[in-house]
Amino acid sequence: QKKVHEVRADIGIALDGDADRVVIVDENGAIVDGDQIMALIAESWHQSGRLAGGGVVSTVMSNLGLERFLGD
Repeated sequence: QKKVHEVRADIGIALDGDADRVVIVDENGAIVDGDQIMALIAESWHQSGRLAGGGVVSTVMSNLGLERFLGD
């Protein structure tokens, strides 16, 4: 977060050691969590017709907000 702000980057992307988790930081240093990332990708793919079958699979760790957003 500090580095994104320090170098005035538009986005920061961090992966854990085995790259199975990702955190994105916006230009203000605010964290975009995994559910928000999935919602953004799903919305973009839906609008472009790339979301085959119209479904998104998530884990039980995802929050109800993601399910509600995708249900709309």
